[in-house]
Amino acid sequence: MTTPLKLSEVLYSLQDYMTKDGALSAKQTEFYKAFRDNLNSFEGEFQIENVERILFETGKVIDGIPHEDFIQMAEAVLNRYRNDNTDAVSERIRLLAAEQAANQAATEAERQVEEARLAEEARLNEEARLIEEARLAEAARLAEEARLIEEARLAEENRIATEARVAEGVRLAREAHQAEQERLAEEARLSEEARLAEEARLAEEARLA
Repeated sequence: MTTPLKLSEVLYSLQDYMTKDGALSAKQTEFYKAFRDNLNSFEGEFQIENVERILFETGKVIDGIPHEDFIQMAEAVLNRYRNDNTDAVSERIRLLAAEQAANQAATEAERQVEEARLAEEARLNEEARLIEEARLAEAARLAEEARLIEEARLAEENRIATEARVAEGVRLAREAHQAEQERLAEEARLSEEARLAEEARLAEEARLA
């Protein structure tokens, strides 16, 4: 069993790695704070397996840490145990790298699956939207076609009614004209008959005188 480290030793080893090239990146700072908080909340000795577990749990919750950077940070911490068992520590670092890589691969696969799901959902939504737009456009076209047909029908009915009204007016005017002509002819006939009767009467009176 490896000798437990102190909290300060674990954190110093990580600080040494992070500061060797200058200032910490934003992701390194985020990782360090989360790792430190996890160590502070841990109750027990900082054996290599406990520190390894805390490293891995921290790596899972901090998005955006490059795989290589995480492995180097883990190696910087776990190397503090190397004096006790170099081969065991190297094997732990290798297994931790493999586990972290597998976790990242699984996360990436889940992300790709989710992206594909969202893309398919967006495609189906767009397809449904286009179908609905086409349905509404067709409904509008049919409604407009029905409106024009109805307008044409009403216009035709109005034309026929107007023609019938005009024809009826012409018929009534002709009938009135015909009746007037017949009345005038009858009046002329009666006037002529009266004239002839008067002439006959006068001739009779002259004959008798």
